[in-house]
Amino acid sequence: MYVKSLFGRPGGNGFRRRPRRAFGYPRTHEMRLGTRQYIDGRVKVICKIAGNDSAFLIQPVPFTRMVDSFKRLFLGIALIATASGILLYSDLRSRNRSQQHSRQAAVAEKQFRVALVEHASQPALEDGVRGVTEALAARGYSAGGRLLLRRYNAEGDWAIANSIAKDVVGGNYDLIVTISTPSLQTVANANKFGSKIPHVFGLVSDPYSAGVGINPTNHLDHPPYMAGYGTMQPVADAFKMARQTRPELKTVGLV
Repeated sequence: MYVKSLFGRPGGNGFRRRPRRAFGYPRTHEMRLGTRQYIDGRVKVICKIAGNDSAFLIQPVPFTRMVDSFKRLFLGIALIATASGILLYSDLRSRNRSQQHSRQAAVAEKQFRVALVEHASQPALEDGVRGVTEALAARGYSAGGRLLLRRYNAEGDWAIANSIAKDVVGGNYDLIVTISTPSLQTVANANKFGSKIPHVFGLVSDPYSAGVGINPTNHLDHPPYMAGYGTMQPVADAFKMARQTRPELKTVGLV
């Protein structure tokens, strides 16, 4: 550090000064540090030399250089950080698009395993199965391609139907499709205590009365892994037509 006297030349009054270091500043042996004042970034120090007051301006030249160097270094670091942030932000969208394309490609390459269960070989049920497969193919899920479809048919046997239900629930399928009310009931009961595979049902006369957990007063109250539609039959209209056809009708049998 450089010490500059305000009164006369440094080391005046015939005193011999030998520099020593205190608080990082070289001072004379006889100098005693007193009060300080700050003038234009420099420190005005009132010292006592041989009992007399003397004022000095201490110019922290090396410290100033250090501050200037730090400012220049900080400016460079700030510019590098800003440029890096801009580059990362500009590359964010491309990275998101790349990740999205990768996920879409993975989904497109995956082969979905679907089990299609029907209770018996009947024309109405076969039409329903044909409609399901054609709708899947129209959306890009054709058997042998993106779709691995396996069909099950109990041929009207309830024991076989329950065995099929256990097999499809434990068969590591991505989706189970059931056609008819009996198939809905057997698969739903097995799935309830199994892995709860997504289950879509169709061609069911009354899914509310099937006993599979669908609330008749709130359509949204159902098992979260189950969805489908019911073909509600016009029972009242059928009985009215029967009475019109045969007024003497009193007993009706249901098979």
